[in-house]
Amino acid sequence: MKDWLKISRHDVKRQGGAVLFQYYMSMPKMLQRIYPNHTWRSEDFVASGKAPRGYWEDTDNLLRALQRAEEKIGIQKVVRVILS
Repeated sequence: MKDWLKISRHDVKRQGGAVLFQYYMSMPKMLQRIYPNHTWRSEDFVASGKAPRGYWEDTDNLLRALQRAEEKIGIQKVVRVILS
């Protein structure tokens, strides 16, 4: 299933799957519906460079990404600001 993270909307459309995007607004939404027994996380698509449309407009997603970056590069003191 991880191979799907390498596939772009363009790839799906090029192979005749353009009609799928009339029903599903994003690859994660489409895959969740087609493969309901697999857990698809938006973060997995972000890590592969394919964030779902609108993903970065959600403040919670931004904060989670910053927290992961803090952990990854070892930031220990963080001053939080409120995003409005």
